[in-house]
Amino acid sequence: MSVTGTPGAVAGQPSVVIPADEFRSLLRTMEQICANQARATDRLPRHLTPEVSVQPYSGVDKQQTVFEFLGSLKDLKNSKEIPDAVFLEKWVPVYLKGVARSWFDHHFVGVVWDDFEAAIKSRFGSSLVDEQLRDKIDARKMHFNEDVEDYIDDLCTLNSKLSEPISDKELIRKILSGMTASLRAMVRHTWDFEIAELKVLAIRIQGDMRSAVLEKQLFEKSKNHPPQFNHSNNTSAQGGSNPAGNSNKVSSSTNRKASDLCFRCGNPGHRASVCEAPKPAPRPWGADQQNYPNSEN
Repeated sequence: MSVTGTPGAVAGQPSVVIPADEFRSLLRTMEQICANQARATDRLPRHLTPEVSVQPYSGVDKQQTVFEFLGSLKDLKNSKEIPDAVFLEKWVPVYLKGVARSWFDHHFVGVVWDDFEAAIKSRFGSSLVDEQLRDKIDARKMHFNEDVEDYIDDLCTLNSKLSEPISDKELIRKILSGMTASLRAMVRHTWDFEIAELKVLAIRIQGDMRSAVLEKQLFEKSKNHPPQFNHSNNTSAQGGSNPAGNSNKVSSSTNRKASDLCFRCGNPGHRASVCEAPKPAPRPWGADQQNYPNSEN
């Protein structure tokens, strides 16, 4: 069976005879071409395999940031030369999933690519920053000689920079877990405290602990190194082994003050031990008894 067609028959030209199988194949090819063009403008690109690989984005991916997703999506758009409105309506939803798809369906309204790019950056661009901040909070530990006030303030500052700060109870747990062991043992019962109350208590306890350590150090220092006294005056006065002490003893014994009197001769200027006057004769015992009243009378 053959099909005779006279497409655009012109007088004086022969007719074209096309077999039925070839005619049907030609029709299917033309329908496929028209369908491809329709899908590129009005339908989802289910059957297309784009030259640019785009990984679906969920908004919470750690393997892919929103900036990487936008870069690959923009390359796809430019390679296909698809208008903004068609690309945002038919193509973009295919590569969104999870939280990102829910946000796009319920919150984004627009037909311009630049508006979509700015909106998704504003919504999910901070997720990477939040992840980095949370890692810093988890890794933050209190140093041995660090002031606990600086440590708590640092954690509170990091938490305030999060797009969704963690709760006070969770933050207190992180503060206590990062404290030094000695300080944490003193404030471990403060789970129900507010952050401000925990801060005041921790500062007071740390001050008391530092004062106790300082007192202990001073005590150990005084115990190992007793105070030294100057015995030079006593040594010279008592006639020590120093040769200079003997000379001082002689000079001090001979150069007495004018008000000092000798107990032997009664003259000033020397002592009885170096007096050249003869010793007085000893007085007999009981000679002075008559000068004292008798206890029996």
